[in-house]
Formats: sequence, C-alpha cells, structure tokens
Amino acid sequence: MYPGSHRIAWLHMAHRNSRLKPLLRFTANRTQQRRSGFSRELVTILINNIPRKGNPVSYHGRSLRKCRYSESGRPYLITTVTHNRKPIFSSFDISRLLIHELRKSSKELNIESLAWVVMPDHLHWLFVLNQSTVSEVTKRIKGASAHSINRYRNCSVPVWQKGFHDHAIRIDEDIKTVARYIIANPLRAGLVENIGDYPLWDAIWL
Repeated sequence: MYPGSHRIAWLHMAHRNSRLKPLLRFTANRTQQRRSGFSRELVTILINNIPRKGNPVSYHGRSLRKCRYSESGRPYLITTVTHNRKPIFSSFDISRLLIHELRKSSKELNIESLAWVVMPDHLHWLFVLNQSTVSEVTKRIKGASAHSINRYRNCSVPVWQKGFHDHAIRIDEDIKTVARYIIANPLRAGLVENIGDYPLWDAIWL
C-alpha cells in the first residue's frame, strides 16, 4: 500500500469510486499493473494530486524537474505548478488567459493538444509533439502565460515555479484513460461533484 496515513481515506474512497479503482491495482503486483494500462510513473503523478487534508489542491513541487528527452510523435503529459503553489487560477479570468496561451502555443508550435485541466495551483497538459521539445513547449506556455497574467494584474511577480514534471506515454498505456484521469482532477480535489460543472478543462474526445 502507499505509505502515509493520509492515503488511507483515499483508498477507502477509491474502493467506492469506479473512476479510481484502476489505481488500486497498483497496490498489487506487476502483472496487475500492466493490465491496468498505467505505468508506475504515471500513477505517481496522479497520486501526488490526491487531495490532502487542509490543502485540497496540494502538489509536491519538489518532484518537478526539467525534461531530459523529447521524441517527435509521442504523447507527453506535463505538470507544472504555480509559484509557491498560490491558487491564482481560482480566478476564472486569469485561468482564461492561460487557456488562451495553451491554444495559441498549440497552433504556433504545431502541437496536437489532447487534453488539459487547469487547477487552482497547477496545470496538467497532455499533447503530442511534432517539432518542438517538451522543454521548449513548457517554457513557451509558462513564459507567455506569465506575461499575460502579470499584464492583466498590472504587476511583475513570478507566476510559475521553476521546472516541471513530464511523463512520456508508453505504447501500452491507454491514452484515453490517461486523459480521463487528467480531467477527473477537479473531482478528486473535491472542487465539484460533476465534471460538467468545472469549466477549465478540454479533451479532443469529449
């Protein structure tokens, strides 16, 4: 089982929630892990976004790093958090500025955007690279959105924490299932009871 008492309540919830049951298979053996369609690294990313008591949108900034390798044509999931994990995207207007830059960067960098969700203090984005590297894409979206946000707020302060976490989607991983779990972040964080009530996400399949 996952260490730490803060996991226990989530495990009980997962047993009752069909959306979370695939993650429980990772408490068993490697054969079950392969059948679930998720890699251990991807589950670590998702588990890190399980709501903590007293801080429902917490994310481990220490786990962020710089991408080391990028492969054209491969889907990647990136996660990047706000500076000091401030929930600046609780503001709908500021969130829309980030979304605008996501769509603009997708077009200008020739990225196939598959799914994304904007959480109060972090962003998950699933996309397919064509020409740029993951580092270039992330640098572009963080820089452009920070500029737009600071201009909107008439200030000049850090918006994003340095670095990001990336996960290259393997061939044996179900890309649609990965997208569903990304989109389900607001449900796991307790922000809404129905994902249709959360406006800050998108996926090409839905």
